[in-house]
Amino acid sequence: MKDPAPRRFDPVIELRAFAEALEASHKIVRAGGMVDLNGLEAQVEQLCAEVVKSEGQLRLELLPLLESVIRTLSVLEEELRLCARQSAQGDVADKRLRAQSAYSGGISGKAS
Repeated sequence: MKDPAPRRFDPVIELRAFAEALEASHKIVRAGGMVDLNGLEAQVEQLCAEVVKSEGQLRLELLPLLESVIRTLSVLEEELRLCARQSAQGDVADKRLRAQSAYSGGISGKAS
């Protein structure tokens, strides 16, 4: 039995799938979840290389998809930055509470 032919890279299908994955990640972050974006850079590089090589009608078809991906990436970036700031502020508040507790004799307020 012959092996099936390797799957041809279709930039429209790949870009749509990438946009859907980004939107799913965006929803997870908005809901307070964590997302793993490892490997994103390699995927973006491959998609961009394919877009640069594209011509004519294909390029016109890819343009709105790329614009959508860029918008989603920008919003996701801002939300991740906000999460990082909130996490850092929470860490500082937690450290202050622990320090206050240590110097005031614990949470019960009784000195040792």
